[in-house]
Amino acid sequence: MKTKKRTKSLLWLVLSQFAIATVVVMVVSTKFFHQTVEDKLQEDLYSMMIEREAWLKQLEDLNNTLPNDQKIIISGLQDQQQERYKKMEELDREIGNGLLRQFIIVLALIFISLLIILQVLSRRSLKPFNKTLQILDGFSIAEEKLPKFDYTNVKEFVHLHLSLEKMFRHSISLYQSQKEFTENASHELHTPLAIMRTQLDLLIQQPDLTKKQSEIVSSLYHNIGHLTRLNKNLLFLANIEHRSNEELELIHVSELVEGALVNVQALQKKNKLDVITHIEPDCFIRSNRVLLFSMVTNLLSNAIRYNCPKGNITIILKKTTLIVSNTGQNKKLDEELIFHRFNKNHELSKGFGLGLSIVEKICVFHGWKIKYSFKNQQHVFMVSFNS
Repeated sequence: MKTKKRTKSLLWLVLSQFAIATVVVMVVSTKFFHQTVEDKLQEDLYSMMIEREAWLKQLEDLNNTLPNDQKIIISGLQDQQQERYKKMEELDREIGNGLLRQFIIVLALIFISLLIILQVLSRRSLKPFNKTLQILDGFSIAEEKLPKFDYTNVKEFVHLHLSLEKMFRHSISLYQSQKEFTENASHELHTPLAIMRTQLDLLIQQPDLTKKQSEIVSSLYHNIGHLTRLNKNLLFLANIEHRSNEELELIHVSELVEGALVNVQALQKKNKLDVITHIEPDCFIRSNRVLLFSMVTNLLSNAIRYNCPKGNITIILKKTTLIVSNTGQNKKLDEELIFHRFNKNHELSKGFGLGLSIVEKICVFHGWKIKYSFKNQQHVFMVSFNS
């Protein structure tokens, strides 16, 4: 299970890197300033000490030339000078510490001011970029409408907007061409398939058909039916994204699921499958009725089609969850490919067709989440309505 990495805004990254760099500069500059002040004070104290020693030396030399009754008591002067030196040393230390504190306060104020200024300027500079992100989040190619970006005089953002408009214009053009081709191909195929089906109906009613010919006609009839369903599903799949949220309504899901079960009842009995249901009453959800019914029908058809002889199907409906599980091959299917169109399962003689792809498209349209798992020898498809 991949864990989602935590993302950070561009502004946060810029401010955090600026803060780290500024703190490093402040620490280095504070250390340098402290060392410089300390060296200067030590130099001044050393000079004072040299001057004091020189003055005492001169006084001692002068005292030696005087008669005994006129001699000066030098020891007292030395003690006074020593006391004065200690006081000067403490005063210099206090001055140095005070200067260091003032320096740190000034640096902190400069740092906070620059951080606020940088944040304001960055927000103002990145405003067109954030607005562009909002437009991109709200863009839907199904609307076939080119987004309009706000005017900006920033060269890089202007270039970005022009590149995005060019890309969107090309994507919308390709989307329109693909949609038109799908619709045209589907409608063009509908008529010849209907004619072939009618002709086969007439042919199968002929009394002089041999057993071999009847088998061939029956095979053709089956394949044409498959092509008709495939054509219908392709057109349905292409039109899912064209539906709008205005078509959503409050639907009684419990009744809808029970109605879908009635529709597949004949197929279920034909395959001799047991159906186990746990349907909560009065489950409602806001959805497109046609798409929801198609999703439920496709899930049930898939559970019947890929079941094993005399297997079972379990349908569980809760307020926010629909679970359809079935027996089948005792092997977990590929979660990465199971919802792909015409995915071929090598363990089976036929692929999954369009059913599960349609189910996933319907879930994406409504903002639901569908998940496949293999538990207790059951293939489980769970749709969460509150994603």
